[in-house]
This record gives sequence, structure tokens and C-alpha cells, in this order.
Amino acid sequence: MVTDAAVIGAVALGAGAAYAATRPDEAGEAARFVGGAVANTSSAYAELAAVSAELALLEQQQKAQAAIDLQVAKTQAQIDLTVAEIKAVPDKVTTQVAETIDVVQKAPKKTADAVTSSIKSKLEQLQTSAQTQLDEARNEINSRKP
Repeated sequence: MVTDAAVIGAVALGAGAAYAATRPDEAGEAARFVGGAVANTSSAYAELAAVSAELALLEQQQKAQAAIDLQVAKTQAQIDLTVAEIKAVPDKVTTQVAETIDVVQKAPKKTADAVTSSIKSKLEQLQTSAQTQLDEARNEINSRKP
């Protein structure tokens, strides 16, 4: 676009110079017109450059805002997860307390069952041993009888 404007400006300037050589009064007016047109064109290019810079700035702002929004969303998701974990703590504690109470309540019965089982086993061993000794003593007595 800049080269097109330069070509147009050069053609206009050449045409203006040729016109000025043939008609000096009108040449001044034409030179003012061409000068105004060149000034307007330059002003338009300057305004276009400013608008382009502003658009580039807005695009960068949009990208930055999108990155911020993404980070905020990630942070919010992490906060939500942490809150959910914290809210679950009382249920976990309640479950663990209930399990501990159950184990503690069953402990005496388990201990009593183990002691009872041990005593029964020893009694059976003693009874078996006593019966064996009694049988041996009877056999000895019976073998001594004439």
C-alpha cells in the first residue's frame, strides 16, 4: 500500500509540475490541492498505523485475559477439590471411630474366647493324661491280682 501511494504521489507531483509550467495561476491552486491531498493521505496512513497498533494491543490483551481466565479456572478447580476433601474429613473420622469402637467392643469377647479355648484345650489334655494314668494304674492292679 505504501508503494502504491508513493507511485500515485509521484505521478500526481509530475502531473502537477507539468500543469504548473503551462498555467502558473492555476498551478498554485493545484499545488495546494495536491499538497492537501498528500497531507490527507499521510494523515490517513498515520491514523491507520495507530489503529493497527491499537488492534495489536487489544489482541495481546485478549490473549493475556484468556491466560488469566484459564489460570483462575484451574485454581478454582483445585480449591473445589480441596474443599471437597476437607468436607469429607468428618465422614472419614466418623467411620474410623466407628471401626475403632467395634474393634474395642469385640476385643474382650475375642480375649475371653481365646482364654476359654486355651483352658478347654488344657483341661482336655489333663483329662486325657489323667485317664491314661488311671487306665495304667488299673492295669497294674489287675495284673497283680492272683
